Amino acid sequence: MQNIQNALTYLKRRRIRVVNIRPDDIADGNPKLTLGLIWTIILHFQIEELIQTEDTTLTAKQALLNWAQMHCDGYDGVKKPKNFTTDWKDGKVFNSIIHRNRPDLCDIDDVMRSGGRDNLEKAFGIAERNLGVVRLLDPEDFEVEKPDERSIITYVSSMYDCFPNCPGEIPKYITQETWEVIWEKYVETFTWIEEWIQTKTTMRKLRKT
Repeated sequence: MQNIQNALTYLKRRRIRVVNIRPDDIADGNPKLTLGLIWTIILHFQIEELIQTEDTTLTAKQALLNWAQMHCDGYDGVKKPKNFTTDWKDGKVFNSIIHRNRPDLCDIDDVMRSGGRDNLEKAFGIAERNLGVVRLLDPEDFEVEKPDERSIITYVSSMYDCFPNCPGEIPKYITQETWEVIWEKYVETFTWIEEWIQTKTTMRKLRKT
């Protein structure tokens, strides 16, 4: 009880609004109030203190949404999210954020061809393996009418922590098919040069003799 009271006192001292929560509510295992308190802590320390914006009229939530929307600029087929629930179901926004900052990690053309479940799995896997973003979500979390807003906000804030500044331009991405065409042209050009050198070398030897 004393430990819980110390935590609540600290939050109030930080001017974090804690309403209608008493130490005995948490000690007795009230799930609704406990989850509410956890969200209050996440919202302040993981989101409000992390998200920086020059526009003082914006909330941390809106600033985070604006950041995500900027990452969708220029990507045909990617709908800019207007919320932190249904607009993330197809997984394209998550992958666009990754691709814009680390195009080497994400095949955006493959994302455009794939379904929501595959795209979500790709994004969460890449973010966990390569960016250190803890996998707080699974594709199954989006197979509902309205995914949990707070969970998505928390996860997106972790991505923001990796890439707080959105690159101004979309990085150039070369698909596997394009690489194959480039490689064929390279081999063709290299072969022509090699044959030309051999011909010139032979002609020079003949002149000397």
